[in-house]
Amino acid sequence: MNKADIKARIAATAHPKPRLCKDVPEWGEFYIRPAVVGDIDDAGPDVDQRTRVATGVANSVCDENGELVFDRKNADDMAVLLGLPNSLIAKLSRAIDGSTVNTTEKAQELGNDSPPETASSST
Repeated sequence: MNKADIKARIAATAHPKPRLCKDVPEWGEFYIRPAVVGDIDDAGPDVDQRTRVATGVANSVCDENGELVFDRKNADDMAVLLGLPNSLIAKLSRAIDGSTVNTTEKAQELGNDSPPETASSST
């Protein structure tokens, strides 16, 4: 495989499409945009961990077209995100990184033919 082929395959995976998220029942259905390299340190170098997490949420929650719902530069939007309970942020984080795969259908959608074992499926 030559350099151009490798570059083309990598470029084809850039700017992933948003996907429907149902993993935070308290929020209903919404879309999330996968984190991308361009999001790294988007909050800036001198911010606390809470602001960094809120910025990550702002960079992830979007509509079906990928338009972000929250503006990380808007003080009111950030106040909402900073006030979210950790339990909901944990659910969102698992959804963003794909670790909420718990059904065969979801696993296969992500390209995994062997979903994780659950307490009822292990012997």
